[in-house]
Order: sequence, then structure tokens, then C-alpha cells
Amino acid sequence: MASILKVDEMQGVTSAGDITITSEGGSATQSLQQGVNKLWVNFDTNTTGTPAARDSLNVASFTDNGTGDATISMTNNMSNGNYTIQSAVATYHGQTDYRYPTFIKGDISADSWGAVATGSFGTITHAVQNGGGAYTDPSLVMKSVLGDLA
Repeated sequence: MASILKVDEMQGVTSAGDITITSEGGSATQSLQQGVNKLWVNFDTNTTGTPAARDSLNVASFTDNGTGDATISMTNNMSNGNYTIQSAVATYHGQTDYRYPTFIKGDISADSWGAVATGSFGTITHAVQNGGGAYTDPSLVMKSVLGDLA
């Protein structure tokens, strides 16, 4: 019979915030905390014109900065601005095939759109169709964050 472990909280023995798991092959270890999403969100901007979460984890609020431009604020901050953000975007406009690259706003270019902060990050979405590139509000935006919580 398989064992079942039911707990409400886990703490490491050496350090409360340090739990290590062994890989499937048994030859490597990994920090459990490092492999867990710290934020994820599935939101819609096209239906209402204002970002609205369908579902989320660790998202306090959205700021609509204009078409295709939003800021996501976190309930619990990251420890620094060096976290990683993954993105996916989609929409459907009749029979037209659109591609929507999404970018994280940060001061990594001369435009300096605003820093990726410990408690929030900006996101912009462009429509790429027949050489176009205008900002757009897609019907599906998904983001996730990996890194260290404060």
C-alpha cells in the first residue's frame, strides 16, 4: 500500500526555507523552492479593454496603462528584480491569423519603459500582421514568474 503524507506546512531541517529534493535519477538534488512558480496569471484585456484575471496566484492588481500595455502588481514581492517571467499570448479575430509577441517592460533598452521591480512588472503586446506592430489588447495573456520571494 502506498504511503500518504498530509501536511499543512513543510520546513527544512537545516534551514526552515531550504528543502532539497532528489532528482528522478537519484544523482542530483534541487531546491524545492527554486522550482515553484511564485506568480501565475491568465488574464483577458480584449473583452473589456481593461485587464481582468480569469485566475491567478500572487497577483494583487492590474494597472491598465493603455492599449496593449499593463502592469501586474504582486501580493508578495520578489527578493530582487532578477526574476524570470514567461509569457504566452493569443487572440482570435474572425478568420485572420495574428501573432502576438509580448514583452516585459524594463529599463533594458534606451526607451527605459520602467524597471522590473520587486513587486510589479509591466507587459506590452504588439500585433504582428502584414508588417504591422501596433499595441493591441489580446483576449488571452498568460504569465508566470520564477525566482526568490522576499
